Amino acid sequence: MRLKLLLFLCGGALLAGSAPGAAAQDDNNDNLAEGRQLSREGRYAEARVRLAAALRNAQRDSDTRSVAMILDCLGVNEEDSGDYRQAETYLNHGLSTIQPYSPYEPALINLQTHLAELYMAEMRPEDAEPLLRRTLGALRRAASPDWLLVARAEEDLALTGVMQHRYDEPEKLLRHSQGLIEGQLGPANPRLTNSLFAFAALLTAEHRYAEAVAPAERGWQILHSMNLSLAKADLATACTALSTVYFRVGRTGEALSMARQAVDLAEAVVGRNHPCVVRCLSNYAYILKHMGRKDQAKEIQKRADAISKTLPAVVVDGNTVNIAALH
Repeated sequence: MRLKLLLFLCGGALLAGSAPGAAAQDDNNDNLAEGRQLSREGRYAEARVRLAAALRNAQRDSDTRSVAMILDCLGVNEEDSGDYRQAETYLNHGLSTIQPYSPYEPALINLQTHLAELYMAEMRPEDAEPLLRRTLGALRRAASPDWLLVARAEEDLALTGVMQHRYDEPEKLLRHSQGLIEGQLGPANPRLTNSLFAFAALLTAEHRYAEAVAPAERGWQILHSMNLSLAKADLATACTALSTVYFRVGRTGEALSMARQAVDLAEAVVGRNHPCVVRCLSNYAYILKHMGRKDQAKEIQKRADAISKTLPAVVVDGNTVNIAALH
């Protein structure tokens, strides 16, 4: 799961291109809208059926933009369900469909962003970085830049730098993204959580553990103030991030509590066989091990390893939070 919060970039406005008959388009819009809603609710199999129906209709009507947008939605749905391999197939197919269009085409921006974020979730920052630089350049050059999309691209690009142990550019990018979001949405908007946790991840990677506490706690407070029924998966990721920060500053009791809460939340929302659960379990095991509770840590890690073997594709770093998952 990514901490998208209120952003869902499969923009419905892309359906405003050339249209088939009104009845067919209405039916397609219904399938797409319901599929997206089911995906947001974590009902991935049901979402897949409705989105596939929408895709068939768009392909039949040769509606290229709609095909690309629906493939994007299918890719996001598969990534969130834990099937990274199928997600990559859909997103690359979408890119091949939309490539002849302008670099400012919203469908192209969305597909590049989501594919880059998938690469990050797969711990492939070197593949994500070129896509994000291309996306960020196009967004900045637009006649009327969407500064919230610029902020998101800056956050993602910063995280690829952190993952590759390059820290100067990420700090500049994250400070700028926070300024953009606060300037447009205010200091307590949920959209700010992405940038705050990314900044905490950067500071943690630089061993500036004490400094990482404030942005992580601020992000947690903003996220926790939301309607929990809509944000439990995001809370699981945030709990894991905050537990890492607490562990690094010696607040082991709070770290362990957050890590255990992350596991419970993840299992309740996405089920037991999901990359998010693997990451939460591995983080929990790591903290237990370094608190001297090695037998318990071993059992928890066994659970994570067993789940990992059942997944199509997942890469787990067992001793750090998966910072890419924070989006």
